[in-house]
Amino acid sequence: MLQNLHRHHKWRGEAALSTGTCGYYMIDMARLNDPSLPQEYYSFILTEITELKQIQNQLTLTANYDAVTQLPNRHHFNHQIGHRIHDYPDSPFHLFYLDLNDFKWVNDHLGHAAGDAFLQGVGQAFKRHLSGEAFIARIGGDEFAVIMPGSFNRDKLNRLAQQFLETIAAINLDQNTGHDVGCSIGVSHYPDHGQTPEALLTKADYAMYHAKSTNDSGYCAVFDETMAAALRHQSELEVNLHQAVKDRVFRLHYQAQFNLQDMSLSGAEALIRWPSEDGMISPAEFIPMAEKFGLIDVIGEFVLEAATAQLQTWQKTPCALPKVAINTSCSQLISPNFYEQVMTAIERHALQPAQLEIEVTESVMMRNIEHQSFDDESTSLQYLQGAGVEISIDDFGTGYSSLAYIKHLNIDRIKIDKRFVEDIDQNAESRSIVGAIITMGHSLGLRVLAEGIETQTQLDWLRDLGCDEGQGFFLSRPVAADAFAEKHLMLREPSA
Repeated sequence: MLQNLHRHHKWRGEAALSTGTCGYYMIDMARLNDPSLPQEYYSFILTEITELKQIQNQLTLTANYDAVTQLPNRHHFNHQIGHRIHDYPDSPFHLFYLDLNDFKWVNDHLGHAAGDAFLQGVGQAFKRHLSGEAFIARIGGDEFAVIMPGSFNRDKLNRLAQQFLETIAAINLDQNTGHDVGCSIGVSHYPDHGQTPEALLTKADYAMYHAKSTNDSGYCAVFDETMAAALRHQSELEVNLHQAVKDRVFRLHYQAQFNLQDMSLSGAEALIRWPSEDGMISPAEFIPMAEKFGLIDVIGEFVLEAATAQLQTWQKTPCALPKVAINTSCSQLISPNFYEQVMTAIERHALQPAQLEIEVTESVMMRNIEHQSFDDESTSLQYLQGAGVEISIDDFGTGYSSLAYIKHLNIDRIKIDKRFVEDIDQNAESRSIVGAIITMGHSLGLRVLAEGIETQTQLDWLRDLGCDEGQGFFLSRPVAADAFAEKHLMLREPSA
């Protein structure tokens, strides 16, 4: 605090006051250097943010824990692995990856409430039977993962796996499902099978699929090199990705965004696609790889150029598209020439800055802040917004953003992550969270867009909660540029 006051003459932060009027406050402090004053003075401005902090804490809990089982989720599990590797690099551990076999039968025949009860029972039973040093998480629909400290021989691993299987069998009886839900288990070992959370989870996952392929619900597979064929596919994908970047074979699809009150077209999100002989390769598969191998900036430049060129073309259609949104990586944001790249593309295609929106995920936004001084008013995002480009936080509710940053970043829009929307029509807690995000966004003067709208009921709930905009398969799927223009930008004669 003193360093900031000395260097920048100001400091901003959050504090919890535990005496007098308890609560959370934003504190803005400034050092006054007025030669007319007899001595140095400081100014303090306190802004109460108790309610917003409660919302933030609820979002943090949701981002790290599974709502059904109350166990840590995949994000928290990955963080835990990374923490162990970083803090205890010489301490080995096994990673168990467990997948319930034929769990879909429970949901289909007994209903989702029975399925949730089954998952709750599994999670709590696993937790009771594990030692205090073990760490368990639900990392997917019917998938669990466990960190077991130590190195065990094959017999010990089989005994541990048998305990998991016996637990599943007991849950079948307790829940009276009338159906045997089995379990396939894959195991990887640190440090033998990897030095990162991704490597260990990947190899345990491959081992689990190997166990599942044996059609033996009681089989536990430990990763070995005979399972490496699938990993070689990743290496081939890496080579192909470098060539794809060189040849610029990517395509953009566009997903329409709508004003939820009158269903008018408010914009579109540009989404990258990689066509191959075997069909489209998912961005979820190649974007992380592009980031890993330093290719993401080139891909980002392609998206920026292609999207702005397409928007220029669409200005000549009967119903011009108001704006287009593009996704941006952390690497691009900290690049010293990102601002110039964006403004050059806008000028080259005769667009207005407000016609382009930069989408930054919440986690990327926070990583960008870590690379910049909070008091530095010369970041790329601030320059871009000063020029009129709109800035939005994507996947909101899944990261760790501080309200101090959200309030003062001068962003224009937050996008509610689809995980909060998918069960808004069935889950009161999800409705409460979505409502809290919308209220918080509006209180900060931001527009709010909901992603992943797939049903009319979800749309109705979002309207009732006051959400401004939305996108999702129910409204419009991502499509190629020609199909997008035909569907959304061409005037049609009214039907008889």
